[in-house]
Amino acid sequence: MSSSKHVAIIDCQIAGISGDMIVGALLDLGANATKVVEAMKSVEAYMKGCKNLEVMIRDVTRRGFHAKKVGVKAEEVPEKTGSELIEATVNCIENLKLPVEAKQFASDSINTLVQGSSST
Repeated sequence: MSSSKHVAIIDCQIAGISGDMIVGALLDLGANATKVVEAMKSVEAYMKGCKNLEVMIRDVTRRGFHAKKVGVKAEEVPEKTGSELIEATVNCIENLKLPVEAKQFASDSINTLVQGSSST
């Protein structure tokens, strides 16, 4: 019995895409909504000052296109430094049941984002 793997390519060279749009697209492709919401809400335990985090997912139609709309609300979180964001992310992903490759990708991603924002 053969197993098939799928690859999704997101090319943002012409126009960007926001985090909520990526999450919505992944949910539309079949990601487990319960696990995604649990992972997003786990940030409360690792990000100092993050309280009352709510994640809402709903179906929307815009100009004939169906999509998942993801909304996130929380009490205002005090401004964080890049190193605080990296530390919170690393602590959070270490406690999620993710494959090693996914943890490394998340760690690399937050490091790239923080480094990129500090060079501007």
